[in-house]
Amino acid sequence: MPTLPPSSARPAAFLAVLLLTFVGGLLPFTADYVLFHPDERHYADAGIRMLQTGDYLTPRTADGRLRLKKPILPYWCVAAGYHAVGISPLGSRLGFLLAGAGVVGLSWWGASIAFGSRRAAGFAAVAAACQPALLISAPRSVPDVCLALAIQLSVCGFLLIERRQQTTFRALAAAFGGGALAVLCKGLPAVAFLGVAVLLSAWRSPALFRRDAWRWGLAAIACLLLGGSWFVLMGQWHSDELALQFLRDQIGRNRFAVTPAQALVQFPLCVALLLAMSGPWLVSALPELRLSGWRAEFAKQPGVLLILGWAVVYCALAGMINHVTPRYLLPVAAPLSIVVGGLLHQVDPELLQRRLWRVLAVAGGVAVIGVVATGLIVADGLVRGAAGAAAFAITAAIVLARRQQHADMLKSLSIAVAVHALLFVGGLGISSWPSASIGRQVRDAAHRGDQRSQRRIVFAGEKSQATQVRVALGGAIPVLPEAAIETLSRDDVLVLDESLAQSRDLSGYEITRVASGYSHLRASDVLQATLEGTLPQLLDEHERRFVIATPRSGTERVTHTAARVPSAEVR
Repeated sequence: MPTLPPSSARPAAFLAVLLLTFVGGLLPFTADYVLFHPDERHYADAGIRMLQTGDYLTPRTADGRLRLKKPILPYWCVAAGYHAVGISPLGSRLGFLLAGAGVVGLSWWGASIAFGSRRAAGFAAVAAACQPALLISAPRSVPDVCLALAIQLSVCGFLLIERRQQTTFRALAAAFGGGALAVLCKGLPAVAFLGVAVLLSAWRSPALFRRDAWRWGLAAIACLLLGGSWFVLMGQWHSDELALQFLRDQIGRNRFAVTPAQALVQFPLCVALLLAMSGPWLVSALPELRLSGWRAEFAKQPGVLLILGWAVVYCALAGMINHVTPRYLLPVAAPLSIVVGGLLHQVDPELLQRRLWRVLAVAGGVAVIGVVATGLIVADGLVRGAAGAAAFAITAAIVLARRQQHADMLKSLSIAVAVHALLFVGGLGISSWPSASIGRQVRDAAHRGDQRSQRRIVFAGEKSQATQVRVALGGAIPVLPEAAIETLSRDDVLVLDESLAQSRDLSGYEITRVASGYSHLRASDVLQATLEGTLPQLLDEHERRFVIATPRSGTERVTHTAARVPSAEVR
């Protein structure tokens, strides 16, 4: 089977283009709170406090309370991003986007170790870059992508040990160092992976395990010291809170499935999600997978049993929690990309090229249509420019795929570009319905008028929306909870839910009404309303509106005796 020679510059160039595609395709989502997950507030707010107080070991909420539910590394990712580009949406997410790119790079390395092929490495990297769980997590400040990066590093270390049958320092450092970092990312899931990896290594290579037992022992001790360092520190400073918060988050009753039946249903659901997320690649290798001899031979490849065994154990554990979501499967979906790369490497190149053309025709066709439609409909120039660039990249990749010798690799890259274009269209196309994010709108309104930039913001709404405002203001202006309304000063800005604004006296304020997304709006409802021609009415019913009340210049103090502002004036 043809492979790229080790001296060729093409593999490095291919990986560089793929990483640029990954980062560039997700950058519009990373640089602004177009799509915001409520859990991001925990890390974005804690990062701001770290910069303001200089305490980088103890994560705290926006109001100063301890938050020890998750270990420290995700908070450091946010703080590092803030240091690099300032307190902003990009700053809060930059570290996670780069971690996602690291997962793609480690998929390349892992497949090259396991299968000894640059071609397999390229397929694995593309499969990782197209992994929906990674695309969901990388542009958001949530710890899943950090955990996936650390576990992927650990997988590469164990692959080195199994492939070379040597416990070198590099292999042990990657295997157990990655495991320790994974513990510092999310806790117990990393412990489960290390247990599976060590047990399988002892079973597959008992002679190596016995011969170098002292090295395994030293590596395990170093892993324990590094992975447990932060927990020991927090135990000394905040022992009661650590036990209460961390253990409740990891093994609390509310974390598990309500009934055994739910756990039994969720296990096959996790397996089905993993298969679906690797669908384009599994379809391309499906004819060969039906051959029992081919499957048995493939299972003997180094690392395949480790990754598949980890997938089964993780799906069983994930099935026991209270709900299943694709991003929770990222710690096992990322290593599975290595197996996918090996599968595609085994398929005959000519057959694979024909199958990839079919996959590309579907993904690329839908992406091009969606990109053109979005570019015509959405008024934002950035969206049109990025959509045009994505369409150009797809076209260029297809042309290259037809002219280059290694067409199947370039077709895979084309699929990666098409998948990112689809994500771009789906996310930004929907997000064009609301206007600017609530954070930007509050910032602009608060600085209007006399241009005083240090006004406090009193926010009555969801905590995650308050975080968006806080980050948009660069962390320099306090964003206070609704309870602070009773302690207003004459310079404070009020940001109220529209229904709450109708019940308050807002005389002495300049009133601005803004929209910020939609609440309880399901994709199925949108599709049905589109078909029925009632989409505008549906969007109006679910639109989340806020009133920004900015003190008028010259107002001496806020009064609470004048008549309420009628709803017609709240514009």
